[in-house]
Amino acid sequence: MVSSRMLRWTGFGGAVLLAVAAGIGGHGPAVLCCWLVGTAIQGYAWWSGRDRTFTPRWVLGTVALWSAPFLLAPPYGSRDVYSYACQGELYRHGLSPYTHTATALPCTWLDDVAPLWRDTLTPYGPLFVLAAAGVLWLADTLPVDAGMTVPLLLFRLLALAGMAGVAAGLPALARRCGVPPARALWVALAGPLIGAHLLGGPHNDALMLGFLIGGLALVARFPRHPAAVLGAGALLGCAVAVKATAVVAIPFAILLVTAALRDNRKAAPARQAPAGSQGCLGDSETPLRTSWDLGRGLVVGGVGVGGAAVATFAGITAAGGLGYGWIAGLRESEILVQFSSLPTAVGMTLTYLGRPFDAGFNAVPAARAAALAVLAVALVAIWVRALRYRADPGRAALHGAALALVATVALAPVVLSWYALWPLILLAATTVRTRAVMAVAIVAAFAVLPDGEGLAHMVKFPGAIMVTTGLIVLAVVALRRWRRQRGAAAGGTGTGAEAAGAEAAGAEAAGAEAGGDEADGSSEAEPSTRVTDTSITTRAGFGRGIR
Repeated sequence: MVSSRMLRWTGFGGAVLLAVAAGIGGHGPAVLCCWLVGTAIQGYAWWSGRDRTFTPRWVLGTVALWSAPFLLAPPYGSRDVYSYACQGELYRHGLSPYTHTATALPCTWLDDVAPLWRDTLTPYGPLFVLAAAGVLWLADTLPVDAGMTVPLLLFRLLALAGMAGVAAGLPALARRCGVPPARALWVALAGPLIGAHLLGGPHNDALMLGFLIGGLALVARFPRHPAAVLGAGALLGCAVAVKATAVVAIPFAILLVTAALRDNRKAAPARQAPAGSQGCLGDSETPLRTSWDLGRGLVVGGVGVGGAAVATFAGITAAGGLGYGWIAGLRESEILVQFSSLPTAVGMTLTYLGRPFDAGFNAVPAARAAALAVLAVALVAIWVRALRYRADPGRAALHGAALALVATVALAPVVLSWYALWPLILLAATTVRTRAVMAVAIVAAFAVLPDGEGLAHMVKFPGAIMVTTGLIVLAVVALRRWRRQRGAAAGGTGTGAEAAGAEAAGAEAAGAEAGGDEADGSSEAEPSTRVTDTSITTRAGFGRGIR
């Protein structure tokens, strides 16, 4: 097995190769070689270290080392940063990027903006537009004129600030969910998408994730403290004001407050009901009392977290004077049709099948609309499952937020490679079963060339059909597994008793193993968290967790 020191420098070598590929530019053999080898090396190092015993400090040092080569490299993986600059320039000239495009001025960097986005409105929230304008204002105040170099560096500093927010908040979430903090930091921040795309891009997803994780960590750490609850709502409102995707996490943050208030009620001495007035349950806490506590918790959480988020978002919007036109701009990105989005891949496949009969047939809009309807139902179902979980509702809320982001990415009409980081970063702190999403992230890292050209754009026809076929296979496998589990559940109580005994024995063995690790002085190895994770996700109705 490769040593930790060798693993660190192996990953750094991969980062250097990727930065070199960005510096060379184009699609030449040297670029492709550096891109393939660098991505493979970083992916290998990240995957190999997922279950090792590190300290959080060592992990953060490694992440900083692997990120350093991208700080001064040209934009990697996309040209979105030029679009950011154009949106900031529009605002500085008194034009709203929600009603004007980069061609209106025209923008100083118009030729560097990807052709697809030159005449589209921005889908980003008002906070990021203000941040982009601030970047350009600060660059103009400097006594040097280096073109895009200074704005690029400042945008990367914004991305670094977002990554710092993730690094600061993630350990608190990991401890709350029984996941080793060092493992959570490694899975979330050491992957090949972080340096190359989140920072090398750079992309505003980093800023959104920083606010999102910070808000969840604050409310998870101090769910009964009014100032912390309001502060968490404000951070989540800022996240939505960067990218609308963050809104799916707010209902689960409300559940964290609800869970804390319910736990507080359980910890208080129970009120004894008058003699003869107890219900059929024979408890001093009647179902009515429980329902009252639940409703009270939802109201307090909704007013605290939800109210603060709405107020923050409205305040930023009013301060910027931009209005809410960006909500309509969210549909602008739907002009991108690629099979990296699962519903779009299905729609493309149906379109290919229907075109021989109708030259104007297009199933993509219908497939996307159906996926959004399914997403709405899935988000409600995940939230209700987390609400109904009794053993550890706080952890169920956090894991539910991660699953909500999984559903959002899986059913979104447009998905780019670095979107895999949305659920991965939160899953890293809520479960140790992350292999499937890590594998997706590695594949996504191979899907985009250093200059931003995507393989999904280059191989549309076979790619869409292959993705659709894969979805069908997965659906068949899942259906067969469900039928087997249903048949086993109907087999009798004896089987259930045996399964319960096996689970108890597994938990006892895991506890003994954890005790042995403590005796050996290991600080991060917590095998018992694996048992906890499987148990909570199964009982909460989340299946066997994310592998």
